[in-house]
Amino acid sequence: DRGYTRERETCLAIEIPENAFLTDSAYDHGWECERGFVEAKLKCVAINVPDNAHLTSSRYGQGWKCDRGYRQAGSACVKVDLPANAHLNYSGDDWECNRPYRNIQDKCEMP
Repeated sequence: DRGYTRERETCLAIEIPENAFLTDSAYDHGWECERGFVEAKLKCVAINVPDNAHLTSSRYGQGWKCDRGYRQAGSACVKVDLPANAHLNYSGDDWECNRPYRNIQDKCEMP
């Protein structure tokens, strides 16, 4: 039945840790951590989201990503400093020079 797992010839209740919920997966533990938590040693621990970041899928990776205009520096998010004649790149975690300017020693200058 739901909430139980087969162990040889018996059915054992699935032990669901705090901050987790029951799933129908036959391959894992039968439970997943709630949003904002990540599995660690069969428990669900809170994800520490730094300032200027947001939660992402915690199933794979660290569970957070820096907001647009910020880049990861260790376990923090630092603001991307735009030089004159530059804009944020597509990913929002670095900058590119506006056309026709070129990146010359971390400045946007005319070629």
